[in-house]
Amino acid sequence: MDPKDQNKSKNTEAAKNSTAGNAQQEKLKKAHEQNARDEEIKKMSPKELRNKLSNKNQDYIFRLEKFLTEDQNYTMDQVEPAIDQILPEIIVAQRKGIPASNLYQKAPREKAIEIANPKKEAPKTKFWMHAVDNSLLYFVIFAGFFGVVQLFSNSSKQQDRMQQLGILTVASVTILFGILMAYYNGLITRDKSKRPPMWQIILIGVFLVGIIMVWIQFTSMPFMRVINPVLNPWVYIVLAVIAFFVRRWFRQKYHVVDPLQIKRQNEIAARRQNRRN
Repeated sequence: MDPKDQNKSKNTEAAKNSTAGNAQQEKLKKAHEQNARDEEIKKMSPKELRNKLSNKNQDYIFRLEKFLTEDQNYTMDQVEPAIDQILPEIIVAQRKGIPASNLYQKAPREKAIEIANPKKEAPKTKFWMHAVDNSLLYFVIFAGFFGVVQLFSNSSKQQDRMQQLGILTVASVTILFGILMAYYNGLITRDKSKRPPMWQIILIGVFLVGIIMVWIQFTSMPFMRVINPVLNPWVYIVLAVIAFFVRRWFRQKYHVVDPLQIKRQNEIAARRQNRRN
């Protein structure tokens, strides 16, 4: 290649790289300025934000307040904080040319229903917290059941069967079931797109329950009796009562909420909203 052509090619490539670099810097600069403006909006008072509303957004807010008071039985003391909370995002969208109706994709009446019936999100509870909570629950059930049955059982066969279930069996099985149910609750509460097929969930469940049954048989063998003693029925009952109060304290301390309960509440709220619409 001619040296002159080679130099021209290098210069052209350098010019392209320079142009691309400048364009990238310009984008970053605009993004930084936009973020700065958004932060500035968030720091404004509700009164300042209301003054910045466009005519279209003012009408949207007016009708939204009307439906909150008339349809949702909100007082003005409740309406103002609810509106003040959404004003920053409305102004941010307004600066981008997006009115509130397009931002929320809802008419004021529908938005009023959404504000009055907020969707509850499952608290960010860690897996081990759900496992401990479930394990304590199963311990209350199993220990209480075994204690009561042994206490009032007159059948020698039934007593012999219960004598095989020592404290190690009861405690370990409740822990295994607690972990299993925490895992399953996490699967069931996922979005359908992220949830494995139902046949796979059932298959895994059958496999894990099978392992637990094998473990029960193993810990019930005579040579395990040294570390797996069968306790007095009253001891099982007392341990069940203690586990009940420990679980109650644990749930209050860590704010553990059953994710299935949150899911059911959201489904009920969604059905109510559909009926109102």
